[in-house]
This record gives sequence, C-alpha cells and structure tokens, in this order.
Amino acid sequence: MAKSAFDSGKSLIYTNESIPLLLRTNLFHMAVTSTGFNLGLWVPAGRAWDLLEGGFTKILKGLLSKRFKGETYYKLPAPAIHILTETPPLASFARKARLSLLTAMCWTAPDLLWAALQMDDDWNATIRADLEWLRSGSDQWPDLQQASWPRWHHLLKESAGWVKRKVATKITKEFGHFGREQLTLLALWSLYKRACERWPVLSEDVAPWVCRICCRAVKTKAALGAHFFKTHGRLAAYRRVTGGTVCRACGRNYWSRTRLAIHLRDSPSCTSVLHTLEATSDPFTCGLGSKGWRMAAERDFTLAIPEQQVAALDHNCERRWPEEVKRAYCAACDCLTERRVDESVPVFKRTLLEVLADFPLYYVEVREILDEIEADVRLVVDSGSNDYWTPEGAAQLLEAVRTFSAEDWTSGVELGDTPPKFATLKAFTTMVRDLNWASLLGCSGTHVTLRDASVLLDDDWEAAWDRPSEVVGNAAVRCDFWGVLPGALQKAWDLILDGHKPTVQQGLGSGFLLQQRRQHQRRQD
Repeated sequence: MAKSAFDSGKSLIYTNESIPLLLRTNLFHMAVTSTGFNLGLWVPAGRAWDLLEGGFTKILKGLLSKRFKGETYYKLPAPAIHILTETPPLASFARKARLSLLTAMCWTAPDLLWAALQMDDDWNATIRADLEWLRSGSDQWPDLQQASWPRWHHLLKESAGWVKRKVATKITKEFGHFGREQLTLLALWSLYKRACERWPVLSEDVAPWVCRICCRAVKTKAALGAHFFKTHGRLAAYRRVTGGTVCRACGRNYWSRTRLAIHLRDSPSCTSVLHTLEATSDPFTCGLGSKGWRMAAERDFTLAIPEQQVAALDHNCERRWPEEVKRAYCAACDCLTERRVDESVPVFKRTLLEVLADFPLYYVEVREILDEIEADVRLVVDSGSNDYWTPEGAAQLLEAVRTFSAEDWTSGVELGDTPPKFATLKAFTTMVRDLNWASLLGCSGTHVTLRDASVLLDDDWEAAWDRPSEVVGNAAVRCDFWGVLPGALQKAWDLILDGHKPTVQQGLGSGFLLQQRRQHQRRQD
C-alpha cells in the first residue's frame, strides 16, 4: 500500500526536483507514511519487522532518485537516506503510533480489550519500554510501577494533546542524536573498510562470475545470467516452469505472473518439484526487468497477498541439474575415460578446463560436476572395475578434481580490479562495540621507519559534524563515505595504518566558541 501511494505521486511530486526536498518529505509523510495504519500493533523485532523497516527505507529512498544517479543511488546506506531526508526511522513512527493507540484506549477501550492485552507479553513489554523512553530525562511523568497506572491513565486521557506534543518534541530531539550517532558509525565504517583494504584478498573469496566460452568476466551473478541467456540461450531454471499465478509445488496463489516468477526464483525447492511435473500450458518466459516483464507487472498489479489454495506437494525430491550441466558432466566423463600417456594433475586439470569451458556454467555448478566425478571415480576404483587409469593415474585424477579451484576456472580471463568483501553497514553496526581495532592494524607496514607525526584539525570540524545532512550529502555526491571524516583524521588514520604514531591536535580558536555553543544548546534543551 505504501509503494502504491508513492508510485501514484512519484513523477508529479516525490521525484520532482523543482519542489524542495523538505516539502516533498512532508508530503511523503502525509500520503505514504500514513498508510501504516496498524503500526501501533507492531513489535519492533523479528524478521517481519526487519522487512517492513527495510521496505519503508527503500520507498523513502525514492525521494533521492533524481539527486543521486546509478550506483551512487543504489549504494546509499539506510542511515544516509534518513539523514538526507530528515526522516526518523520507522521505529520512531511505530513508537508514536503505539503511544497514540494507548491514549485512545484510555478513552474508549472496553474492559475485555484490557483483559486480552494482559496475555500479550511482547506488546506489553514494548509499550512499557515506550513509556520509559517518554519519561527518561524528565520528572514530569509518573513512575513505571503497578500502583502508578491510575496516574498514567488519567494523564493520557485528560492531557492527550500535551502528551502528543511531548512525544513529537522528544522524537525530534532523538532524531538529532540519531543523525550524529549514524554519522559517527559511517565514519567508523569508513575507517574499517580503509583498514580492510590493506589485507590481501584471496581469489576464492570472490565469486568468479566468468563466462569461459567468451573469456569474459562480469561483476554479478545477475549480469552473468543475463549474458548466458542473451548470448548462449541458457534459461534460468525457474523460467522453464513459470506460468499462471499458482505455484503447483507449494499450493499458493500469488495473483500475479511476475510475483510467481520471483517466488520460484527464490525457492529452488519449488522449482525442483515443478521440473518433475508436466510443463505448464501457459508459460511466462519474460526475463526479470524486461519490457514484457514490466508490462505484465503493470497488467497483473494487485494488492492481494499470496493465499494458500491447495495442499503443497512433497518437496523431498532431488534437485535436478539443468540441461547445460548434464551435457557438461557427460562430456567431462567421456573425455576423462579416454586412455592417455600423461596422467598428471596439470594434464587432468587442463583437460577438465578445456571440456567444461564449452558450456555456459556457473562456478558452483562446475564444483558440483567435479564432486560428482570424484564420487564416480572412487566408485569405479573401489569396485575393482577400473579399466581407464593406472592406480597412479586414478590418484592423480582424484587430486586434480579435488584441487580444481576458482583460480583454475578463471585462468586466462581478465578479471579487472575486484574489490574486497566488506561487512554491510548493518552487520558492522552490530559488531562495532566488540570490534578489536588493534587486530585490524596487523596489516600495517613494519618495513618503514616509524615516526611521530602530528595532524591539526580545522577549527570548524565539530561545528560541521553537527550538520549530518550536509556532511552525508557531500560524501554521497563523491560516492565515498570516507569523506565524512575531516581531512586531518583521514591523514591520521592512513599514518596509523602505515605503522606511524600520529598526534591529533585541535585548532586553538575553536574551544571557546564550541563551549559557548554547547552551553546555549543545553539551555534550549
């Protein structure tokens, strides 16, 4: 519903750069955020909540689609989106909705509803945490004791307007702290990634998305799949069984052909079951994102949620190999069973590469083929029917199959500069408190002469830090959140990574001004 509300005003309002971003954000809250009519019932925990919160942020990011282009737009981290649009996270809206719901209940809720709520421990614990958040830092509120509930009830019922204003003020103040906190996390994340760049990256750790037929490398699995289809005619497994709107494997009706295709793409077990059934009479073969796909998505659009209509079939069937993998496996077996003079590991590896390179295969499928060949060779040798290799040759073949690596598969292909894998910002946020920063410095160079360097911070660095939206916006435009750090701190961190021991000094003229500004801020608070 929120996505539909956003799309209805997307071109006219929400992505219209002639309208100031702050005004578009306010209109967004009026028309889109308000669709979350049941936010007050949600408990902010669990996978469902994570999906809801992530979906809200993704829709909110649409306000920035004209300001940032291409990869910069798609790589905007969630905190940056909220800071740039000056929008609190969904958890703040949910807290406000729960407190509003509690206020309304104090007016009109029947006794049966209050009694039923006594059984919902999760929601009760959440609302207690909300009340604790509301009263923190102020002595205007009752205690959170059982005996204090009549006072809370009277306050929420008779002073609802005052409570509403206090909640709004506290959310606004909390968002200011949120901006500075998330800006600090972005800076720490940049330091972490900068340190990780000094560590060597093993090629096995990076998925080699390579087409051996064309000796071409791409950056993602999706790009390789598109290349396989356009150039070599290989269909994704789920596209062979997509048709209609009902998944015959799990018995759910998705009400849309594109929704069903997405489901089958993400559910290999259902796809495997459907491969054992008769082909659908109404196949849907449009590729994800193609013109036909977009037309079908618009034609079939519905707000209806998936519904279980028939019993699910048994999912315990074996996963079937695609035809390309079967043909590659047969070709490799035929080639390896030919007699040869040289039965060394390099020869076997070269033979495998030459055979498998004729097929559009993912590296994970290559490993499945090699694992199957290894099992077959062991079966032939153990059964005493080995007429293909000498005992030494069989051992060399097993070694070649076992040690065939990503480097062997990508040999001769120009991979370009492959960046190292970093933790996502969300994962980093959960680990930053326990992160051993000293362990990251194991990559520091020790071959240089250590020196005590000194760097000087500008006078206005901390004042700029109190404007998160401006700092994050400038960094996002440069496509580098390393830029959220002042230049002096960037230099200091690079010196630390090089093994030096820099001293950071602050400009002399800023201390008095900062002290005065902080005192003024405390008086306002």
